[in-house]
Amino acid sequence: METLRVERRILRSTPNLPAKMGKESLHLVPENIVRFNEVKQYPFFNENNRGIRFSPFTGEIYISTYRHSLKNESQSQPSEEEIVLMQRGRKPSQEILQRWNKYPDIECAVRSAEHVLNLYGKEGGEMVDNTRGAINLTKRLLTKFELRGINKENLEIITQETLEELALLGFGDAEKPIRQRIALQITNAVGKDKLERLNPLISRTRLASAWLKAIRELLVAKKVREKFSVVMTDLLSERTIERFYLSQAAILIQDMLENQNSDDLKSKISVLKTFSSTFLTPEKIKVAPYRKAALLSHYSLFGIRNKSEKDLLIVASENEQESLDILSFKPINEVLEGALFKKNACWEVQERLIKSLVTIKNVLDKGGNDLKEKII
Repeated sequence: METLRVERRILRSTPNLPAKMGKESLHLVPENIVRFNEVKQYPFFNENNRGIRFSPFTGEIYISTYRHSLKNESQSQPSEEEIVLMQRGRKPSQEILQRWNKYPDIECAVRSAEHVLNLYGKEGGEMVDNTRGAINLTKRLLTKFELRGINKENLEIITQETLEELALLGFGDAEKPIRQRIALQITNAVGKDKLERLNPLISRTRLASAWLKAIRELLVAKKVREKFSVVMTDLLSERTIERFYLSQAAILIQDMLENQNSDDLKSKISVLKTFSSTFLTPEKIKVAPYRKAALLSHYSLFGIRNKSEKDLLIVASENEQESLDILSFKPINEVLEGALFKKNACWEVQERLIKSLVTIKNVLDKGGNDLKEKII
C-alpha cells in the first residue's frame, strides 16, 4: 500500500535527521536588536554555559532561546543572494531568531526553566504529546486517502474534524512557525487543489511533509530538554551557593548581636569582615534578589573601596538618601577602634548589624517562599 511506502520512507529518513540538522546553515538574527546590544555587554553566568547572562548592576538574568523565522518561506521570489547560492549547489541558510528572555530574579528564571522542562518532557510534556498527536493524525489521514475513505462527499466533514483535532492539539493558534507550518500542511492536505479538485497525490505529499516536520519537532524538543536541564542545574547550583553565603553571614551577625558584650567582639568583627569581603562580593553574589542584599550589607558594614563599588551601591540602593548614608559610614571595625565613647560606638555597630541582618533574612525568606511550592 502507498501509505506503508510513505511510512517506510519517512522512517528511513528519520535516523539521518539529527545529522542533517547539525549540518544546516543557520543565520542568527537578533529578535530585538536593542536588547541584544544591551545583553551582549553583560557577563556570562559561567564559562561553561554561554546561554545565560546576568546584569552586573541589577542581577537580572537573561536566557537565550531560538526560533525559526517565517521570512524565507513568506517570500514569493528568492532573493538575489539565494539564487546565487542555489546556482552553486548550496542551500540558502535558514534564518533563526535569537531571543534573550529577561527574568527579574533567579527564582523566576528557575520557574520558567521548570515550565519548559515540563512542556517538553519526554513523557507527559504537553508540547511533545501534542506533536505526537499531530503525527498520529497525519498517519490516519494517509490511511484514509489510501483506502479512498476521503472523497468529495465527505471532504467537508473530514476538514472540520481535522481542524477541531488540530485545535485540541494546540496547533490551531500555534505561535511557533514550525507548528504553524505543520498545521497549514495538514489543513491543506484535506482541502482542494488550485483547480478546486480533491487530489489524493498532493494530499499525501503534504501529509508526508507535515509528518517529517513533526518528527523534526520531536528532535528539537529533545535538544530543548537537554539545554534546559543544564540551565536548571546551573540556576539551582548558583542559587544554592548564593543563599549559603548569605545564610552564613546571617549566622555570624546573629552571633555578634547575641554576644556583643563579649571581650572578643573585635575579633568577631574581623572574622565577619574577612567573610564578607570574600563572599558577599559582586564576583560571588551575581543575581537578584541576593546580589542587592549582599552588596548593601557588605558596603554598609565595611565601606566602599573604589568608584566601581560606589556605582554598584548607587544602583543597588532603594533611593539616593540610602546610598548617601552608606557612603558616609565608617567601617564598623574602625568605629570601634577610634571610639572615644565605647558605649555609643557599640550602639552604632549594633544598629548597622541589625539592619544588615534584616536585609539578608528578608531576601532569604522571599527567595525561599518564591520556590517553596515548586522546588524543594
